[in-house]
Amino acid sequence: MNYEERPLVTSSSKQRWALGQLLRWDALGIRNKILVPIIALMLGSLGVSTIVFMVSTNATRNSIISEQINDDSRRLQAAFAQSEQQAIEGAKLLASDPGLIELIQEEDMPDSGNLSLPMNARATPVRDRFELDQLIVLNAGGQARVNIGTTELEPISVRGREFLPICTETTQQIAIFEGRPLLVICSPIVPIEGSQPGTILGDVYSILDLNALLERIETDLELLSDASLLAVTPGECNQNEDIVSSRVADEGNTTIQSITFCLANSSMNTALRLDIAGISEIVSSGLYVTLVSSVITLGLLIVVGAWVAQGLPTRS
Repeated sequence: MNYEERPLVTSSSKQRWALGQLLRWDALGIRNKILVPIIALMLGSLGVSTIVFMVSTNATRNSIISEQINDDSRRLQAAFAQSEQQAIEGAKLLASDPGLIELIQEEDMPDSGNLSLPMNARATPVRDRFELDQLIVLNAGGQARVNIGTTELEPISVRGREFLPICTETTQQIAIFEGRPLLVICSPIVPIEGSQPGTILGDVYSILDLNALLERIETDLELLSDASLLAVTPGECNQNEDIVSSRVADEGNTTIQSITFCLANSSMNTALRLDIAGISEIVSSGLYVTLVSSVITLGLLIVVGAWVAQGLPTRS
């Protein structure tokens, strides 16, 4: 008997609740019946538009950050490749300079005197033109005839002879000299065509300090990211492999991306640090302006709706 009465009690309670809500809604009057749905619609519209705007602006922010740091990465790699080609061209140009070849050949003649100054005069324009950190010329006996550049790299002609091998063709390598990663290009000096075929008179070495080069690239290209050289692994890079690029999680207001690419058959690992505070501030200000304008618009619509509803009767 009790199991048969429970549905009746429940059904009766629901009916009383629905009747109470209906009577409460009827008691609002026409004016309130118009204002309440309008306000509810406006609030819902404001909430939905705010959520959509936040999602879209956050996606736009991430897209801007990714595009900017990827663009810096591409430009950085292209600049390193261009610098390598310039160092190769500089070494070849000086090695084939008829004036330098003549001076080296004259050294073997009696009473030739010291020809280092004229050789330096031939080498200096090449170093300046191709922005080389060090330019070295060794004769066939391994003696340094030209050694111009930075003070830090000058001892390489004495203490770093293993990085200055004799070459029969233009070669490039990455060397670590006293903790400094260097790009070393070697180009042989051969006699002018037709004289002494097969003879090598010496070698020209054009050298780039990779840390100094990175600073110059960062300044010249006006990168928005701060670039740093993490590691250089000589002789360990497969040119056939794709460039490895890994995104590191954001650290506060900084996004970090590490890139590994090949240079002179060696592995170069660099890091780009992009300050995203400015980008986040712009996006946040846009969201703030949108919210304020939406709230003001909502308030104006409510005022207009209330003013219009004043002309309506309070009861049907």
